[in-house]
Amino acid sequence: MTVKDAIRAHREAMNRGDVASHNKGISDQYFGVFCLGNAGTHETYNADEIRDGNASADYYYRQELKKVPRWAYIDWEWGLRGDSECVVSSRIDFSLDGDVIMHALVTEVYALEGDQWRMLRQYMEKYRPLHEG
Repeated sequence: MTVKDAIRAHREAMNRGDVASHNKGISDQYFGVFCLGNAGTHETYNADEIRDGNASADYYYRQELKKVPRWAYIDWEWGLRGDSECVVSSRIDFSLDGDVIMHALVTEVYALEGDQWRMLRQYMEKYRPLHEG
């Protein structure tokens, strides 16, 4: 499986509610920084925290709200660093039941661990596009 195929499969697992598969694609060395609230504030996550957060978020959206979450990635740049790391910069349009409720900028680093590509780093910030579309 190519790195692009692995990353796309990782994203689709979360979109279809397969949290277990999605979480298997997260490195034990994961570190994430999310700036989704007020300007200047951020949250950091390690592997266990992001895995727990993924499961909690999926349960909340699907079971409590009874809505289908979707993280639609619009990839801007893919860059390989050697043959064992890939950096992807993207925009994410997050929606519930098809209604976009947030846009985010994200940079993700995937690393080849054994024979599987896993998410190693994730940097995300909420933003409002100048022009929709």
